[in-house]
Amino acid sequence: MKLSDLKTFMDIVEAGGLTAAAHRRGVTQPALSRVLRDLETRLQAQLLKRTGRGIELTSAGEEFLTFAGETLNSFAQTQKRIADHSASPPRQLSLSVPLRVGRLLIPDLYRAFSEHLQETAVQIFEEPSDRARTMLLDGQLDAALTYRNLSAPDRDFVPIMSETLYAVGHKAALGEDPGPIGTKDLCKLPLLLPSQGQFREMIDAALRGQGHPFPVARELETAEGLLAFAAEGDGVAILPMSNVYQEVARGEVAARLISEPSITRTVGIQLNPDLPKHAAGQVLAIMRKVLRRAAQAADWKRINTQVGKVTRAAHTLNARK
Repeated sequence: MKLSDLKTFMDIVEAGGLTAAAHRRGVTQPALSRVLRDLETRLQAQLLKRTGRGIELTSAGEEFLTFAGETLNSFAQTQKRIADHSASPPRQLSLSVPLRVGRLLIPDLYRAFSEHLQETAVQIFEEPSDRARTMLLDGQLDAALTYRNLSAPDRDFVPIMSETLYAVGHKAALGEDPGPIGTKDLCKLPLLLPSQGQFREMIDAALRGQGHPFPVARELETAEGLLAFAAEGDGVAILPMSNVYQEVARGEVAARLISEPSITRTVGIQLNPDLPKHAAGQVLAIMRKVLRRAAQAADWKRINTQVGKVTRAAHTLNARK
């Protein structure tokens, strides 16, 4: 027995007959007759009887009418409660941002989520993009700011910003010229590079693509290590401004934009596919707002992605569940 069958029966009773009910609903009378006949067969009782004035409920029909009304009303109330629950802010959210980007974003992220989702407890971690993607799949994170996966592009990656890489080092190594440095000149300097990972692969591909051999002074595991040796003059690191903006502002290192060609990567947001649609939209909107505020210090450029497209991308995650 379907809820639609209960509604059909109530419409027949309210209209005073099959013909009037069919006219109201824009269907044929035989279609309503079949529904009524199936109900009576299932219940093994006559629900309606014809009279000179139309139809009349039998005692079984009166009882079934009460049941139909209560059932439909109960379903409507349950549906509303579920909708209200689904639209309520999530009780807690776990987010992550890339390593060394936290000091730029985490305070503003906490403030923004506290302002817009006051009833939600938020935790923010710093995680490498690869680990963040794994944590999203495992349900340990609800959202993560990541760099585009170059080896296997993620379908749920929402591009937000692009960042250009810089040559970072002691002024003695980079010279007094604050302008951009071409890859040809960069490859003449002793380079401090990550020992492995997608970031290293991206740098290698960009430099080798120009046909220039490049000397590697040191290979290090972390951006902190690269920056420390760069500040001491042991070589030149290749890092985004989001990682070194404070050190550059304090004069601890110099930074020159890499050009001819530039080396860029895409910053975006990934969401846990189990995050409800309304929450996904809220998280995206808040994180986009914070990223836009931080863009100047990080030297990020906005990617022209319309909010509607971003929201639809978030909804696609839930559709794939």
